[in-house]
This record gives sequence, structure tokens and C-alpha cells, in this order.
Amino acid sequence: MDSIGSVIDTYFARKKKLNHWQIKLYSEYDEIVGKTIASNTKISWIQGSSVTIACRNSVWINELRNLEEKIIDKINSKIGKKTIDTLVFKIGNIEIIKKPVKKKIIVLSKEEEQWIMETKRLVPSELEDKFESLLRAFKELKKA
Repeated sequence: MDSIGSVIDTYFARKKKLNHWQIKLYSEYDEIVGKTIASNTKISWIQGSSVTIACRNSVWINELRNLEEKIIDKINSKIGKKTIDTLVFKIGNIEIIKKPVKKKIIVLSKEEEQWIMETKRLVPSELEDKFESLLRAFKELKKA
């Protein structure tokens, strides 16, 4: 029975026709370059001994050019052989991944709940639910 890791590796190798080291490079990129760089860049293409890296903006391109040799050394070390000798940096669309914000649970008093129920009746019935949400947000914001 194959391990889940080998099944995934096989799937990607067939899907993209990637070598094992290329799959490893894609999957361990954030570990190789660090979380800060990985959240502002991504590997967009691997061809031969060259890796094209999409960067959020020109500031990141400049920063990575200063670190190019270090990154190449880390990549080759992770792969286990000298495979990569060139990095190409381009500005690309990097999706911003935001951490979920823990919402503080705010409990409204009975008086506040009653005020919301009475006040929402002042608007047309088709708007009551939206208005109630607005009033509730207002009260919760004041308590926060």
C-alpha cells in the first residue's frame, strides 16, 4: 500500500509532468524561503535549471535579487543536488492570505436586546432584519 505522500507526488507528477525534486520545491517553498518571503512570492514556473518566481511588487524583486545566491543554495540543499542555477523574478498576482480573526463574543443585556427589537419596528418590515443587524453591530461595537 502506498503512502498518501507518494500518491500525491505521483498525481502531481502525472498532472504537471514534474520531476520529484520539482514537486518537492513547490511543496516546500515556504520552508525554503521563510514565511514572510513565501507570503509575498510564489513559484510560477520551473524550466531546466531556472525557477521563475512571481513577486508582489518591485520592492520584493529587489530584495530577492539581493538574496538570490542564498535562495539558490537553499533550494539545491533541499533538493539534494545542484539543480538550480538561475532565479528569474517577475511581478505577479500574489493572493493575500489573511489569518482568520477571532471574533470576541459580546453578550448584550436584556435592555439592549429589547431596545433593538423595539427600534427595528420603526422601519418597513422588509428592512427589519438588515436594520436589526445594524443595530446589533452598533451595540456590540460600543461594548467592545
